[in-house]
Amino acid sequence: MQTSLGQRRLVRASALYDIAMTTPFATPWSATFVLGLLGTLHRQLGLPGAGLPAFESMHLFFVGLLGTVVTAWSIVRLVRPEAWLGRIDGMTRIGFSLWMAWALLDGQSPLLAGFFGIELAFG
Repeated sequence: MQTSLGQRRLVRASALYDIAMTTPFATPWSATFVLGLLGTLHRQLGLPGAGLPAFESMHLFFVGLLGTVVTAWSIVRLVRPEAWLGRIDGMTRIGFSLWMAWALLDGQSPLLAGFFGIELAFG
């Protein structure tokens, strides 16, 4: 199956977005820093919702696991920006969007809404 130039660009763009957004979550140290920034932003904007909880080592393990897997998946799509990989990525983003919608409806930080919109767009 041939992959058009437009499809390749879209697959690469989504991969670059993922690298920028998830690589900082790939280690417990960088994730702690980024989560702290997000918590501060939530408070400074005076947003409603629960804000970000304190993350312990088990939480950070799962955050790091997700960050590592998504970063690796992004590299695969950068190296081989094929349409079928883009379709798999799109299905995955629909799943992520569902979990973000669930979290937003459960009263979590409205900061998720920005990520939600981008996930839906790439999905």
